[in-house]
Order: sequence, then structure tokens, then C-alpha cells
Amino acid sequence: MKKNISLFGALALIISLTGCAADKPSISSNPETIVSETINAENENSSSESSAVQSDTVFMSWSEEEQITLEEAISESNCVVRAKYVSFDEFDEYVDYRFRVIDIYKGSADEEIMIRWGKEFSDETERVFDEGEYILPLKYVNSVYYDYPYYNVVGHIVIPCDTDGGIQAVAVDGIMMETPSELSSVDRAAALVASVEDTSDIFFKDYIHSDIPEEIAEGSEYIVKVVVNDNPSRTGSDRGIYSCDVIESYKGDVLDSIQVLLFYDSVEAGGEYYLFLSKNEKSVYYTISSKNSVYSADNAEISEVVSTALDNSADIS
Repeated sequence: MKKNISLFGALALIISLTGCAADKPSISSNPETIVSETINAENENSSSESSAVQSDTVFMSWSEEEQITLEEAISESNCVVRAKYVSFDEFDEYVDYRFRVIDIYKGSADEEIMIRWGKEFSDETERVFDEGEYILPLKYVNSVYYDYPYYNVVGHIVIPCDTDGGIQAVAVDGIMMETPSELSSVDRAAALVASVEDTSDIFFKDYIHSDIPEEIAEGSEYIVKVVVNDNPSRTGSDRGIYSCDVIESYKGDVLDSIQVLLFYDSVEAGGEYYLFLSKNEKSVYYTISSKNSVYSADNAEISEVVSTALDNSADIS
């Protein structure tokens, strides 16, 4: 596990349970991964406000941008599983870890699942998971930008457990912290999962599996005509976040300028396009609603489709 809050993103774990020993260092196979040292390192080396805190009743790592508690991670996850690490495949921008599911505490999952962990640098070699079993709050990702589905670990919260069901530590983004007695076993973790309200439905939207423009228009939350600006923010080897000025909106309310995650070869700077879009309520940018959601503005067939969508929206209002 590595300590890396600010570079992996703004994440937090708050376990409001008693029984924590504040005068003990955090648990880790790496003796340098100690909460107090992480605070100092972040304060000295990071330009963002982020840190980690340990007290008698609270574990917390936080940033001004966002924080997430263990309970929130459980609530937002599609499933929570106990799983055994099997193997990994490394790519330039991420690592896919294969796990065999031992038990399911929430939702459903296949017997074997793949968990994706983004890399900060393409030449990173340090593995997030070692041999052993883990309890993981997971978000199912059937992404329009990839060829196959996978899972993300919500909040980067990882709970290693012993083969006999004991839990000695909780990790948030690589920071290992001793667990309170109330979360000292897989049975108690399962009870915690069962006690948390399930809100996962509002955080997952599958993309539209169609290549028919009318069906894509019907299922899309937003339909716009835009001009694409220069210099997208790079997010992957094949896609980036583009700033787009909205020429006309046919469905859904959008601002005059929006950010959209697009494949590089699907648009050109300065070009005008029809975009069929979706948006997660927590996201700052829009995503394409299907694998066939970008069309040149001079496409006559699509012009008719978006005009019909505009008429339908007017009828509904």
C-alpha cells in the first residue's frame, strides 16, 4: 500500500467508533506508513490542503475538495465483498487486479471480479494488493470508454482481513490505521454493511447500448450542439476532457460552456458537433451517453433527430 492522498484524489475515512488507541502508530507492512508522518509529508510537500488524523474515536484523512466516510462508501457502493487476491495485469494508466469472491455482504457479484486501480505514473510498479483477503466497498463500472466492465474501490477504502476473519487495520488511499474493537472481525464488518442505507442506484448510470440515433436521443439526459475548444485536459491515452461552448441545447439544461470527456479521434478543435450526453450528479464533467454519441453538426440525419428531441421536450414542458 502507498500513502498518496492528494495525488490519487481527495478521499476520507471517518469511523465514529470507540476503542481506538491514539498513542499507537498505524499498522502497515511498511513502517514508514504512519499517520503522523503522512500529515507532515503532506504539509511539507503538497500544495493542496490534505492530511490524516487519528484520535480516540475518529480516523480521518481529508481534503478541502471532498471527503467520504466509511458509511458513505458502503452506502454508495454497488456491492461489498470479501475477496481473495488472485493476480494482476498492468497497463500504462491502471492496474487490473483479479479477485475470487469469498462472501458478499451487499449487492451481487460474479465468482471472479476485476478491480481497476488508476496509476499516478505510467512506470509505477508498486502493487496496491498483496496476497490475502480483503473486504472492499465496490462500484460497478460498465464504462462507455472501455471494452469491458470492472469495479472501482469506493473511496480507496481497503480492509485487509485474516484468514480466520480478524481485521487488524483499515487503509484509506494507502494509509494504514488500526481498527477499533467494534470493527475487529468480518462478522462485525458485515453487520455494519447491513446497517447502512443503500443509495447505490443514484450513483450508477449504465451507458446506452445502441447505435440507433433515435434510441440514443431518447435515453440521453442532454443533447447539445457545441463548438470544441483547444487543449483538452489529458485523462487517458485515448481521451481527454474538452471545454465546449454550447451553440444550442435540445434536451436538458446546461450552461453556456461545459466540459465533456471525449475520445481524441472523435472531435477536432474548432469543430461543431452534436453531442448526446449523460452526467453523474457528483461529476464536474459530462460523459457521452453511448459509444455512438458524437456527430458532426453537418450530419443531416442527426439534425432531424435532435430537432425531434427539441420538439418532444417542448411538448413535455
